[in-house]
Amino acid sequence: MRRFLYEQTHLSKATTIWAVAGLLSILALAALEYRFGRQDLLDGAGNTETLLAEKLAQHDAHLSALGAIVRMSPVDPSPSIQGLSENILSRYPGIIEIATFRLDAGSARIFRYGKPAGATEENGRPLAEIPKLSNVGDIVGRALPGEQAYDIFKLVEPGRVLRLRIDADALLNGENASQGYSTKLTLNDETLTVHGATEKALLAATTRIAMTSHTQPLQLEISRNFGLGELVPLRLAVPLIVGWAAVIWLPCFIGKPWLNAAVMRQGRRC
Repeated sequence: MRRFLYEQTHLSKATTIWAVAGLLSILALAALEYRFGRQDLLDGAGNTETLLAEKLAQHDAHLSALGAIVRMSPVDPSPSIQGLSENILSRYPGIIEIATFRLDAGSARIFRYGKPAGATEENGRPLAEIPKLSNVGDIVGRALPGEQAYDIFKLVEPGRVLRLRIDADALLNGENASQGYSTKLTLNDETLTVHGATEKALLAATTRIAMTSHTQPLQLEISRNFGLGELVPLRLAVPLIVGWAAVIWLPCFIGKPWLNAAVMRQGRRC
């Protein structure tokens, strides 16, 4: 009877040790997988920031080149502006519209450039559609959340404004977001576009990037969702649990003859 009770107590302790060791190992594995996943997120965000900065620099370069052509073209519509605009729109799909505004008292005439059919004109657009620009060279960005785009306005000379419309989706290739990742792009705290994972996750890691461009002060948020299978992959969790079982249980079975003899000797003394 004593031997039975002794063995039961020994096995109970071994089971408790195995359960605690297994749980701690699983928690450590989850923490390690989260750390690796977050580092992958940060590395990917750094690459995305570099690519995004390059695209914003292209927009600034096109804005400057078009601004120079607009200043040299006093009459709208202008063949020079149309030629350069058509070239830009064909080579840079992220820029989806180029237009100039001639400001009059209370209204503006808009000329759209770059389409194969040539420049088009619209009259009587209210000045309220154009942000206030005080000095020549001033640049302002304005979000168009419903269109997943934003505009860049530049006052190229008194009474004339140049506008570039940018496709926010094209900046990040949001349609091709990696599985488990999500991206959100905002301008002046207005959301331009959101792509990627939307389902609830066990755990998530998020990083935010503020672009340093003074003409396009975009904010980018990239998140990665972690499911249970990512934090505790079976290919790693099972060997851990089995390994602890071997370490804890094998000595019990191997040492059982010795344990039984010790209990019997103790019983004789009693």
